[in-house]
This record gives sequence, structure tokens and C-alpha cells, in this order.
Amino acid sequence: MKIRLRGNSLRLRLTQTEVQRLASGVTVEETTHFGTLQRLICRLGPTRHADAIHAGFEEGIINVEVPLNAVGEWALSDAASLCAEQEIGRDQFLTILVEKDFACLHQRGAEDEDTFDRMAGGLPHAKD
Repeated sequence: MKIRLRGNSLRLRLTQTEVQRLASGVTVEETTHFGTLQRLICRLGPTRHADAIHAGFEEGIINVEVPLNAVGEWALSDAASLCAEQEIGRDQFLTILVEKDFACLHQRGAEDEDTFDRMAGGLPHAKD
């Protein structure tokens, strides 16, 4: 999972394997260590209890929940992303974007492994 924070937006880009895991009901997680006792965890999990994408932050953990039925439909479609806006204050919103990670236009080696094929419209492609 690749994580991008910019202003009041959170963008998560998932590999094919991560999308499949999420669609099957498994939480996907990425950890970045800043030292022996400091880390940032980003957790993306499917839920049956929510109607919309929701995010929270507590004790170094970004926790994003996505409705399981929406993830299942998205995983099988050629749609590139799921998007939501979450109210965080008066006239303030957090934009949450969960995307399929597409291969870079210029090959970048290991970073492009398990990405989605741009030419296939976001659908997984057969491996040789």
C-alpha cells in the first residue's frame, strides 16, 4: 500500500493482491518505522457496519474503513478508485481516496510489481 497525505486528503494506492485481500474481508496494513519506538501504521479494513468510507487517527494509527459490499464491486470492476468526503469540522472535509495502483508509465522495477495494467482498464492481467 502506498500512502499519500496532502492537506486534508488521504490517498491509499493498493496492489492487485491487496485489493483481492480487502475484497475477501481481510484488513491491509502498512507500517513505517521512525525509530525503535516510533511508527506510523496505516490500516485499511472492510466493514459490514458502515455505509461510507470513514477514516480516523489515534495513537499513531490511521484507520480507514470501507464498506465490504463496495470493495467487492470495485475489485471486480474496471473502476480505478473509491472516494469519499468525511466531515471533520465546520465547512471542513477530509477527502479519502482508495485507488488501484497502476504501473508507472516509465518502468520502475520492483515498485511496479503486482500493479494493475493500464491497458486493461484497471482489471488484473494474466501473468506469464
